[in-house]
Amino acid sequence: MKYIVIDNGCKINTLEYNTFELDEYKSGETISESQEVNLSIKIGFSKENILKRVLLLDVLVEGKHEAILLRNLHLDLFYEFEYKEGYNESVLDSLDMYMIKHFLVETDKIVENITSLDQLTPFSLKGAIKDVTEKVPVNLSVTVEQVGHYK
Repeated sequence: MKYIVIDNGCKINTLEYNTFELDEYKSGETISESQEVNLSIKIGFSKENILKRVLLLDVLVEGKHEAILLRNLHLDLFYEFEYKEGYNESVLDSLDMYMIKHFLVETDKIVENITSLDQLTPFSLKGAIKDVTEKVPVNLSVTVEQVGHYK
């Protein structure tokens, strides 16, 4: 069975990206960096219409050299979507996981675009995407129709 989901768009509540100057390093010098990603993912649905959903995503990524903070990104956004028709309750959990993966991929594009400016390595959510992908059934067939716009 093919499941259809309507993407009603995204709203960014917070977008903050900071880089920090370090006196002990020269401008343009390459420094090793470890990235730490913290995600808070919440999904909810409308009481009036269980097919309408909202995904709240709070992303905090820090780039550090040893214990020194080099840069950080805070992105707080929410995506609105709805299922085209009513599906079995057991399928809804799998569809929700699929949509979390879908929106993490979209969010990763934003994260990489912003953090690639003047940096050799952009931040990435690929590890989180991989973790969620493992929870989505491989035989799940989903089409996402985008009708909303991004703010």
